[in-house]
Amino acid sequence: GPSPEPNLTVLYSSALPENFKRYAAKVSINTSSVQYENDDVMKPVWGDDYSICCCVSATQTGKEMQFFGARANLAKCLLYALNGGIDAKTREQVSPPYQRITSEILDYHEVIQRYEVMMDWLAGLYVNALNLIHYMHDKYYYEAAEMALIDTDVRRTFATGIAGFSHVVDSLSAIKYATVRAIRDDAGICIDFATEGDFPRYGNDDDRADEIAVWLLRTFLDKVK
Repeated sequence: GPSPEPNLTVLYSSALPENFKRYAAKVSINTSSVQYENDDVMKPVWGDDYSICCCVSATQTGKEMQFFGARANLAKCLLYALNGGIDAKTREQVSPPYQRITSEILDYHEVIQRYEVMMDWLAGLYVNALNLIHYMHDKYYYEAAEMALIDTDVRRTFATGIAGFSHVVDSLSAIKYATVRAIRDDAGICIDFATEGDFPRYGNDDDRADEIAVWLLRTFLDKVK
């Protein structure tokens, strides 16, 4: 279902009334538009009065504001790493013209090396674009009405996000633990992949996949910083 913006979040706690839990579950089933955050975990850090802003991150109500971060598409970034920064759909050279991966069977270490270079470029572009957006937004449309509801000494945080996280983890896991053959068109652009063998997938409590997930998150976060 559609995700409403501002988001619709239930701060879910084991202490919530049972009738409300059932109602929230019913709305979730009917609309697929409600997200949940663990209030039992969040409350010791954020207190009783906090709000979810951007997508999933919290702020103390009336004391903080957050510059939204949207998301950096790490799945697209992986495709760019394979294709030397050329978009497989538009055929435009989007990133600087890095060297493509030309081997038929994808080598995990080569892919990781090229992927890190592409993430360096993406992180710089991403953070620069966000700073430009927020600077110009405040310059031409400062949200005075909303800011009037926040303390004078407002704390500002800067959000960033990732799209395609589980897709990248599964893709890298397949390259590492199975055999992945790149299918290219006449121009040498990867347009599909054939996988032989099984591989651990993200979200199944498998340390092999989880290690890739931790590496991916920490690596991109370090580049963003």
